[in-house]
Amino acid sequence: MVAASSPRLFIKACSSEHNCSRLYDFKELCSIMNLNKLYRTSIKCIVAGVAFAAVGVAGSASAMTPAELEAKLRELMPPSNKIESVAESAMPGVFEVVVGGRTIYVYGTDGHLLVGEAYDVEKKVTLASIKQSAKVREMLKVADPSTMIVMKPEQTKRVLTIFTDIDCGYCRKLHEDVPGLLEAGVEVRYLMFPRAGLGSGSFAKAVSAWCADDKVTAITAAKRGQEIEAKTCDNPIADQYNLGLQVGVTGTPTIIFDDGTVVPGYLPKDRLIGQMGLKAYSSN
Repeated sequence: MVAASSPRLFIKACSSEHNCSRLYDFKELCSIMNLNKLYRTSIKCIVAGVAFAAVGVAGSASAMTPAELEAKLRELMPPSNKIESVAESAMPGVFEVVVGGRTIYVYGTDGHLLVGEAYDVEKKVTLASIKQSAKVREMLKVADPSTMIVMKPEQTKRVLTIFTDIDCGYCRKLHEDVPGLLEAGVEVRYLMFPRAGLGSGSFAKAVSAWCADDKVTAITAAKRGQEIEAKTCDNPIADQYNLGLQVGVTGTPTIIFDDGTVVPGYLPKDRLIGQMGLKAYSSN
């Protein structure tokens, strides 16, 4: 009788030295790291399959404690990356680390770190996205629509809140989809997230659009590449940008459904409408 083999852990590793498209067996990757010091090339790892407990990483004599891991991360990261917490995750030997509002998962030994995302195989989502959605739901409870640029349909059936940047190409593409979203009964709320940062040209455009007498007309013109009147006033743009950082926004558009689900990046209006259980408007 042949004994059942132990489940194997596979990691997708991306670096300047190795093909990003292939999966490495955990032991194989560790061997590569020991021989080539791959940890110095900023590995980005994705857990693609079984639980860490199946390979017994928690029992490694060289596994780090949370305090040791935090100390090592502080050595490796620039001071601007604020480590908010280090805690044990649901997977033995793997730590959940919150850095600048973003959740990452880290496995560490005395000499190496694997950093990346962990997936819930059954739910087909990352553990980080589950935490981010919970954080975003709390944000939506207290967010004031009067501080946003809001486009309302005749009858609101669902709401999308979008972190947007006037100079972002896919944000502009999504803005062209807004009329179709409104026709389907979707209210669209913009929070400004100028990716270039506070005080940038994109930030100034966001302030000008928000301070305009007609915010929707101004942001539509700006997203079409047209010059809008430079204006300033008491505005929430810096607060919105900082809010985005707090909930883990790293790019635009970041689309937030009214149930707290977060979609980073552009989705066509028909897919957005479908995911909300609505039907696209048809003139036929």
